[in-house]
Amino acid sequence: MWKTWHEWEADAPDQESVLREIARHMKDAWAYRDKTGNVRFKAGHQLAYKGWKFGGGLVDLSDGVAIPAIKALRALIIAGRYDWFEQAADHAPGQPATIADAPSEHEAVWLARLCGAGTTFGRIKVDGAEVWMWPEPAGWRVVAVFVTDAEKSGIKDMMLLAKAGSGGCALAAFAPLACLSVVVLIALLHQSIQTRRGGVTDQ
Repeated sequence: MWKTWHEWEADAPDQESVLREIARHMKDAWAYRDKTGNVRFKAGHQLAYKGWKFGGGLVDLSDGVAIPAIKALRALIIAGRYDWFEQAADHAPGQPATIADAPSEHEAVWLARLCGAGTTFGRIKVDGAEVWMWPEPAGWRVVAVFVTDAEKSGIKDMMLLAKAGSGGCALAAFAPLACLSVVVLIALLHQSIQTRRGGVTDQ
């Protein structure tokens, strides 16, 4: 079935369909890797991100360097590692896993805080990495990519560039309105707390 480049069109909410849709948009963005300001690169980047859980990320197990999903995707796209998601789709669904199966205690704590200690993940091994997925009500989402050795996999330079990129809000370079919404939300929460404490009133 023909699909558009500017829409998220996963065939189903299962692991395989979500992974193929992520790979599709990553591959489309990769074709514009030398023009990252191009609308097609930005669209592919943002649409691939729809298949990730908010708060997810990529970890280089060789040195512990980690970057959030939106930056990880940029690095993975430019490095042409959409193939990991194609491979993962070919092997989906993944093996059931818990935080006890995480690569290290640090990653186990992170996954527990992000998804809950009792969560059952789908873990799929590909060449040089593991893709971990988490079931949301709307469907499966990628929560983590654990890379055995980012340098050997050809993505280390892209990871470091992404990590040194936009500061503050991880979405700053691609979704300024999302960042603004976060700032507004924080301000409203602060005002609400102050109101309950008697520090701010409407009178």
